[in-house]
Amino acid sequence: TPLVCACEKGRIGDVKFFLENHDEEKTGMTLKEKLNTRGRDSDGDEQLPLSVSANPNVKQYLLDNGADEYLTKAFAKELEEQYKKEFPKGTPFIIACEKGHMKHVQSFIMNYDADESGMALEDMLNQEGKDSNGDASVPLAVASVNKHTLIMAYLQENGADLHLSYKNEFPDGTPIVCACEKGRF
Repeated sequence: TPLVCACEKGRIGDVKFFLENHDEEKTGMTLKEKLNTRGRDSDGDEQLPLSVSANPNVKQYLLDNGADEYLTKAFAKELEEQYKKEFPKGTPFIIACEKGHMKHVQSFIMNYDADESGMALEDMLNQEGKDSNGDASVPLAVASVNKHTLIMAYLQENGADLHLSYKNEFPDGTPIVCACEKGRF
């Protein structure tokens, strides 16, 4: 969907164009409804414009024009339920890291509510959970094992502990030695 893709790519000029030229009669929906309706991103996944917007200027513009931030949290909760249904043995966030679903990882992190969970984001990023097979792991370790380097970088930028990840992946090893053995420089 053009609006969702423009938001995803951070193209503020295109986003403004689409919103300023929105024709309520032609589409049968108000601007607010358009901003809060899912469309397809560049991967073909259904997303809300606000939930794919990494550019803070695009996010603010969407919010100023009627995008409902609550929906992105609702989307994250819905996503969590989908993971629970598809992978009943696992922890949704761990599985998103395992499967390489960067946008889902971002959604879980962006919509994480420390007050609601009673746990700081950094602690959640380092918490052990279960992968799709029900095996214990931490987010960074499962992303590392599956070679999802963008997710690994994103997790570390947000507070994931690399040392803890190595201790989880190689419980009897010394992290620096294991990194060298595996060629991870």
